[in-house]
Amino acid sequence: MTITPLTSVPKPPPPARSGQPWTPDDYDTLVRLAREGSSLDHICEVLQRGANSILDRARRMLPVDERMLPRDHAITRLQRHLERDPDYDWSTQLCTEPPRPAYPPPPIRSGVAGLDDDELIAFACLTATMPRVVSRPVRASVARALHDRGLHGRLEQLWLDTVRAGVDRMFEDAAPYYSSYASPVDWGEPPDSW
Repeated sequence: MTITPLTSVPKPPPPARSGQPWTPDDYDTLVRLAREGSSLDHICEVLQRGANSILDRARRMLPVDERMLPRDHAITRLQRHLERDPDYDWSTQLCTEPPRPAYPPPPIRSGVAGLDDDELIAFACLTATMPRVVSRPVRASVARALHDRGLHGRLEQLWLDTVRAGVDRMFEDAAPYYSSYASPVDWGEPPDSW
């Protein structure tokens, strides 16, 4: 017994009309054969085109929401539409373009850039109070993000409010011991240089 290598088996020639543009007669023939319930092999033989070409055209003749089905189901689905609706408008479906895909979602940011403004201010407070825990490059990126987003004023105000509240609590806690400090300190407005 002699085994013939696969490379020596000649390929069958492509169908006679392979690669040629589709004509209105080709579409009419495809629809007629699909209405008759012809097999894919018979349709290929009559149109003298390859199976993939015919299946792709049949799929484009389907409604847009059905075009994602597997290619080998296209003829069957087209036949079903033609049976159910004798006036099925395949030519309109053929000309209908699918909707463009939605815009891609925004990129997911991580690190300092991924923090929203309130989170960035809170992280900046922690960074300022624990400089040895947070590395210099991270502190620099926090400062750069605060500057780029214009959050210096909010951070300073939060810092002042926190310090004022702490000092006020300290004096309130000391009030029973020192009656002259019984009321919270009136800090007034910060100077313009802040």
